[in-house]
Amino acid sequence: MMIRSAVTAVVLLTCSTLAMAGEALTTPYKFIDMPVKDAAASVGVTPNATNNVVLDDAGRHVSMESTGNTIEMVDIELRDLPKCKQSSAFDGQGILRSMSINPGQLELAINQTDNQVYYDHQNKVKIGISCAYDGARVVLMPITDV
Repeated sequence: MMIRSAVTAVVLLTCSTLAMAGEALTTPYKFIDMPVKDAAASVGVTPNATNNVVLDDAGRHVSMESTGNTIEMVDIELRDLPKCKQSSAFDGQGILRSMSINPGQLELAINQTDNQVYYDHQNKVKIGISCAYDGARVVLMPITDV
């Protein structure tokens, strides 16, 4: 799968929008291949100038990046966790549960201190949880096309 990058912007949200967005962001892979307009409406925000959907709250930064009018990638930076160290393991299963993903239904394919990869064969999704560098935030990224 090609990795896409895009410019993101901070979106200011009201408390009611944050509550709605938090509820809507469970099982984040459901947004992949969704029209941008529908994804934005489901979390209560407007797409930014580059047609991406960006959410920020105290607990996470969510970026739904698009190609054309379809969400191609969802990247979730978990701010409510301590900053990570590549030499220290993190609780990947706890992170999955916090996103309403049942780790018992997944196959753990890679288990390293800085990187875990799970396969969800039922939904045909690969879910990566990683620490890119010491002092970074843990990032969860679901990927289709597995």
